[in-house]
This record gives sequence, C-alpha cells and structure tokens, in this order.
Amino acid sequence: MARDAYEVLGVLRGAGVTEIKKAYRKLALDYHPDRNPSDKIAETRFKEIVIAYETLKNPKKKATHDSAPKDARPGAGPTDFSPEWEEFFSRIFKSQRDKKGRSGAAAPARTPGGDLQARVEISLEDAATGAEREIEVNRRVVCEICEGKGVDPGAQPSECIHCRGSGEVRFKQGLAEVSIPCSTCMGEGVHIREKCAACKGAGRYQTRERIRVKVPAAVVEGTQLRVRSRGDEGEGEAGDLLVAVRIKPHKIFGRSGNDILFNQPITFTQAALGDEILVPTLEGQVKVRIPVGTQSGQTFRLKGKGLSPAGGHEAGDQLVTVETPIRLNKKLHQLLEQFQRFVNKKIQCLRKELQRYSTNPLINRLLDKVKFFLN
Repeated sequence: MARDAYEVLGVLRGAGVTEIKKAYRKLALDYHPDRNPSDKIAETRFKEIVIAYETLKNPKKKATHDSAPKDARPGAGPTDFSPEWEEFFSRIFKSQRDKKGRSGAAAPARTPGGDLQARVEISLEDAATGAEREIEVNRRVVCEICEGKGVDPGAQPSECIHCRGSGEVRFKQGLAEVSIPCSTCMGEGVHIREKCAACKGAGRYQTRERIRVKVPAAVVEGTQLRVRSRGDEGEGEAGDLLVAVRIKPHKIFGRSGNDILFNQPITFTQAALGDEILVPTLEGQVKVRIPVGTQSGQTFRLKGKGLSPAGGHEAGDQLVTVETPIRLNKKLHQLLEQFQRFVNKKIQCLRKELQRYSTNPLINRLLDKVKFFLN
C-alpha cells in the first residue's frame, strides 16, 4: 500500500508550501545518504521522503494525491519503487559516492553516541552499605568551538562548490527533475572549508572526566551499573557509561548471596564445656553462646547480620562455623598426652574400687552401667 505523502513528511493535510518544504528539507538531511552510509533503512526512508515532497510540491500531483482513496494514492510503497524512480535514485546515490573523492569538507556523519566500559572496585563493607565512587573515563564530547560541525567558526563562508550556492542538488532525467538538499552545506548554499582547529574537523574531541557512580547496597560481583548519558556524545543522545563492579576479597569474611560466612576457632575445652564468645560482624562484635558438647564444624546463624538489599528486601544472615584446632603445637600435644594419662589412671582406679562390691547385686548392675560408659 502506498504511504500517504503528508504522513511521510509529518505535516498536516492542508499545510502550506513553506511548511512542506521546511519539513522535507529537515527529513531529507536527516536521512541523507551522505550522513547515513550503508544504512538500508535510512536509504528507503530517504526515497519515500523525496517522492512525497515531489508529489506535494507539484499542484497537479498534489490534487491527484488528495482526491484518490487512501489505499490507491500515487507514490511509493514502503519498499517498492517504480523503475523511473529507481533510475533517479541510482544517479543520486552514485553522485553522493563520487562526491566523497572531491575536495571540500563534508558535514560530519550522523553517528550516535557510543557506550563506554569502566570498572569500580569496592570493599565488602561498601557492598553491605552501598557507596559512591568517582571514576575517571576517557569520553568523546561535542566540540564547543564548532558545536560539532567540524569547521572553523571564525572562517568566512564561501559558495558551496557542490550546489553552487543554491542549497540544492538537482537531478534531471528527460523532462523530469528532482531536487534534494545539499548535504555539504546543509542546504545553506554556503560552506566553510577550513577545519576546526580544536577538533581537527571531527566535530568531537576526547577528554578525561571524573564521574560519580552510585553503588547500591548488597551489590554482587560482576554487576554492571548503567550511568545514563555519560558515554560518548554523538548526534542526539549521548551513549551510556557501563560500570562493572568488583568486590575485593575480605581478610576474614566470605560471602554467599546476601549471607556472610565466618570461621571461628574455639578451644577443645570451649567445645566440651561450652562458653560465650565475641564474634566479629560487619557491624561490630556480637556475643555467641557455644553450647556444651559443640562439635567442630557446627554452624550458628546470626539473624540479620548479613547484607541488606535496597527496596525493603529481607537481609541476609551471618553463618558462624566453629572449628577446634587440627594441628597442635608441641606444648599443646604434651599437655593433651598428660591429660589422657591422668584420665586413664582415674578410670582404672574407679574400676578397681567398684570391683570390691561385685558380690552385691545392686552394685553389679551399677558396675555394668559404669563399664558401658567407660569403655
């Protein structure tokens, strides 16, 4: 189905000649092949814009277009163009390709702002509470001297050599003629050939900037934070800055999700007899009760002492795993051997004492129970 010419140019039905020409000029420059090289979508859009303008600027074609049913209006479909139009466009695009090799600076290509990559390193304590960091990045920004045009603003303009001052480039085929805005002078008819000294004609230059990055609480290793519009500047919106988060290993704490992991060494006597000890957390020391008969490797949970994500999500816990000594120094080894000899000696004495009462049935039953626990 042919597209409505008013719709293509973005103007209301009944728009005047001046308004139609203004809309055409802006759109034709936006989608011009010089500014969108190798962009098939822009190429198709450019063709539609040219045909729509040629339809509405000619009173007879405009009248025919306005009176025809919407689905039968003359003009191009979204992707199909008549052979006559394709011949025109092949000449237009060939002309633009040939122009690249001639003298004179063309307008900078329409390049969108690109995203930038950076990294920020924080501690586990920072990950628990959230933090702000300043990082330095190299980014391309629009030249303030030439406002991104790439030409010397102080130089005197001269007549554009491509359109000879008309602001338009005309293409003829038989009796037909098509005019498109000149992309070299942006339809102005005059052109400054001297490049901007500040950006060397690129319209952009590289600068090093310090940018503040907010790191949320409970962030995980490898998270990519997006800082809007702090990437490279282009035509339109600037790109974004993507900041990868790295969390430095902690000296004593580990992490599993939002839980904090900690290994707490205790003595044999603390494990056997129980005790109350002080355990470090990210918020300071807290008391933990070690029950009688605690086994090495046993884990105790400190509720809410882990990481607290933003947005009211439930905080993690701290998991404390107690460990008794595995490797003993020489002194401790000797002391444990002395303790073992003392215990064995006491057990043997108790056995001999109990055997004196072995003739008593009640003592015998008691002796059997004691032997069970001693063996």
